[in-house]
Amino acid sequence: MKKISKFEIMKFKILDPKDNVEAKCSIHKSGKLGFSSGAAKKLSLETDRFFHVAINEEDPNDDSLYLIRANELEEKAFNVLKAGEYFYLNLKHLFEQMGLKYQSESISYTVREVKEEDMAYYHLMRREGDD
Repeated sequence: MKKISKFEIMKFKILDPKDNVEAKCSIHKSGKLGFSSGAAKKLSLETDRFFHVAINEEDPNDDSLYLIRANELEEKAFNVLKAGEYFYLNLKHLFEQMGLKYQSESISYTVREVKEEDMAYYHLMRREGDD
């Protein structure tokens, strides 16, 4: 009788590290909101993409940001910019209006896609450890 190893019974799926890249973004000292490669992929970022940036005005304790896809003709839409392979939104004046101390503190967000009945948007949740 032939002895069967568990490797002959088990079916393996090799996981690709590129499929499990964390989607995050950070505010740089220059006031640019820079996106990781995982976030760029999740948001399908290209230089012809535009977003509205929003906050939750019903909850003053919510320090999240919200990105809502827009088209270039919409008022108050920010265009995605690119330097090399790096995508960003230039939001310096918004961060200053919000009173964020991005020049002296490290501020980053986890990016999560949210789909509701009538719209989809991206929830940027402030990461733990950021002040």
